[in-house]
Amino acid sequence: MNSSLNDDPNRPVMRRGKPVGEVTVAPLSGVPAELHQAVAVSDAATGEEHVFIRNWESMAEHADTQLALGALAQKQVQSYIAANKLLLTDPTAQPPAKTVPGRPHNNVRVPPQSKVTMSPPPVPLADEELKGYELTYGGLPTFVYTAETPLFSGGPVYVTMVAQRLPAGNLQMAFSSVTDAAHLDRTPWFRFVDAVDPDGSHRASLLFELRAQSTRQFALYRLITANAEQTFATGIIE
Repeated sequence: MNSSLNDDPNRPVMRRGKPVGEVTVAPLSGVPAELHQAVAVSDAATGEEHVFIRNWESMAEHADTQLALGALAQKQVQSYIAANKLLLTDPTAQPPAKTVPGRPHNNVRVPPQSKVTMSPPPVPLADEELKGYELTYGGLPTFVYTAETPLFSGGPVYVTMVAQRLPAGNLQMAFSSVTDAAHLDRTPWFRFVDAVDPDGSHRASLLFELRAQSTRQFALYRLITANAEQTFATGIIE
């Protein structure tokens, strides 16, 4: 028995325009919200797998490192806020430092004509993330620290820092960047992706996404000296 194709209930129907009541689909964006990224290298050669993630010696080491980098981040964010004249938008936040005339300080009587300058309150940091790596065999411990503070006009202030621990135990800053949501086209937000070995040399580079207002690009940074140097950058992705 012959049947017409028009009798197939699953046959798609083509029509001009958008059907009434059809669910609208959100347009694609160059920087989707809640974007999760992973990195991979395609290599024709087969080599020994090298894991660059560094295990923490203890929970105390992780806490001490985050505390030290957080203190450095607070100073950089505070300087950025002052230089860009960002304003508090959280009514519960403390006001900036004020100069109070004639107030006793540490039980010392201050003459009325003198002024006491109070230190500004520390900048609160949110979404702190700390990752540790060993970028080469026997290389210095390398840490990538990121955080933000949402309390200021123009949107969150973002800070990204890369530091290495020297044999003496002190931290050496290799790279840092501070920006805020209103100035991403001037200074992009350095969003850390992962450590990757792009040329199979068992020497890892750090991959960042440089996110602007509506565009982004990716860049590799290698710690050849005390400072992180950019070795590769993609074109701008709309």
